[in-house]
Amino acid sequence: MKNKANFIIVITAFAVILGAIGGVFYSSAEAEASDKIPLSDSVEPVVADGEKLNFLIGGTDRTSGLTDVLMLVSVDTGTGSVTVMQIPRDTYAKYGKSSYKKINGAYNSLGGEGLKRFISDSMGIGVDGYVILSPDAFGAFVDAVGGVEIELKEPMYYKDPYQGLSISLPKGKQVLDGKRAEQFIRYRSGYVSGDLGRMDAQKVFLTALYKRVMEGLSPVTLARMASAVLGGADTDVSPTDLWFLSQMAEKSSADKVRFITAPGEAVTAKKSGASFYSLSSKGCEEILVTYFGARRGDFDREKVFLNGNNADFSRIYEKYVPYKTYTAENIGKGG
Repeated sequence: MKNKANFIIVITAFAVILGAIGGVFYSSAEAEASDKIPLSDSVEPVVADGEKLNFLIGGTDRTSGLTDVLMLVSVDTGTGSVTVMQIPRDTYAKYGKSSYKKINGAYNSLGGEGLKRFISDSMGIGVDGYVILSPDAFGAFVDAVGGVEIELKEPMYYKDPYQGLSISLPKGKQVLDGKRAEQFIRYRSGYVSGDLGRMDAQKVFLTALYKRVMEGLSPVTLARMASAVLGGADTDVSPTDLWFLSQMAEKSSADKVRFITAPGEAVTAKKSGASFYSLSSKGCEEILVTYFGARRGDFDREKVFLNGNNADFSRIYEKYVPYKTYTAENIGKGG
């Protein structure tokens, strides 16, 4: 089976980028009618200061619509801190009537609103909005911001003529345009931990993109960013939400943006031989309570992340699996 073209559609991964898009609405309104009431004065805040906004962010592949990138993003409206929890695409999950039990198939089965409800119910948190983006938006967005600077400690080379994939990125510091950024995000053959290694690379890319966006962009560039995103998104996020998030961007800084991979371990199904990722219920609950406003005991009440017929799944699910927390500041310094 061909590997899927997995893209991390990073532009809405955390509030600063959503906020940048939101800024377009204000800039446009201001340019068209400077004598009108500024949008910031006419829009009511969507939550009280100090509460948290949680968003579900996904990126689909090119061939089957699977959300091989899935993240929960929490914005603390009081401090401006942002937490991104990446959910591995192979995470075992029971949804709908499908026999396919990897979470990256839930969007195809449930649709955007259904996936939002599923994540909200199973994770035990409120989800205020979702954004699911097609892969075509990725390169356009990277080009819209003028490329993203990445420093590779080792070169990335890989060819697969069956899927038309050719990756050729040299060692060293370089600015990736949309096409080469796609190569960076798709690369995984050189990582010992496979897809988890690629998720760590995504953290590096998100940090570099965060830095690029925060450098200060013109209204024209912001409009290009918005066009790249909104042209390929399935979302229920409103312009009002976007504007509110743009206000949150002013409170953000690299030390307030944190990345966590949902804790768990890889496991193989005994009958099918399929590879899955089993979540650690204790580890996930700790993250959700600490950063996403969840309450103790609300995580996975229906046991949708547990395959009780497999002892290996149950063992991982029931134990505490530790996790690492990285900030954009850490990643920016360490690469």
